[in-house]
Amino acid sequence: MKKLYDKKPIWFGIGVGYFISIVFVLLERLLLDLSYTDKWVYIDGGIRLLFGIVGLIVLKTIYADKFGELFKKKVSRNVLLYLLPIGIYFVLEFLFFACAKQIQTSLWIDFFVMWITQVTTGLWEEATSRGIVMSGMLLKWKDTVRGRILTVLISGLLFGSLHALGVIYGNNILDCLWSGLYTFCWGMFVAAIYMVSDNLLLVMGIHTIWDIVVKVPVYFISEYNKSAMLTGIYVEQDIIQLGIMPIVAILICIFIKKENKCWGGIEKAELV
Repeated sequence: MKKLYDKKPIWFGIGVGYFISIVFVLLERLLLDLSYTDKWVYIDGGIRLLFGIVGLIVLKTIYADKFGELFKKKVSRNVLLYLLPIGIYFVLEFLFFACAKQIQTSLWIDFFVMWITQVTTGLWEEATSRGIVMSGMLLKWKDTVRGRILTVLISGLLFGSLHALGVIYGNNILDCLWSGLYTFCWGMFVAAIYMVSDNLLLVMGIHTIWDIVVKVPVYFISEYNKSAMLTGIYVEQDIIQLGIMPIVAILICIFIKKENKCWGGIEKAELV
């Protein structure tokens, strides 16, 4: 596997990472009937954990003794600054409670059980969609602005297309296309954060926390008061996810400066 990567790192990363993701989607579709059982969250979490382990094994093969560096890089203040759109988005999520007509507490146990799925999703999706998919592109393209932009665009596009495949689960086509668009923009943003931080553990954590926080209103608010505030929250969230996040991703690509060689052939980068 390492020889294949060394020969065609870009195509290997994209191909293997996307293949693992497609296999996951198809497996989940085959097991769709199980989703109606009380045990599904544990089965689903186990499948996601398994695919996360597979992704980590592939990354270990690619990076060999430098594998541990994927999780140890110190996060700079600049990286934390670029995470500001996520912080604002989270504040808006909790503002939904100000628009709530009916707050419920009956699903609080389900809310915490749901964390099983979200933690394992953060593991496997970031190991594949960022770690594997971006590995070759970071190796070959990180030196140029054009290469960096292509990297985040391709990573985001592949990530978005996976979520658009929700149509095979019987979901509405238009809803799946919208999901693909939102996750494309979000995927670009997280890809840029990974590029500038060189820290896979960071984006795994971001992904997990995001998936949990955005579900807080779903589990604890049963009905909303229709108001200008509620509409405003939705509009502001769309502006952040569809506008600000991809813009920040492109700005990161433009202003990253190569410093020196780092682990696994991927350059160490910091903001100018």
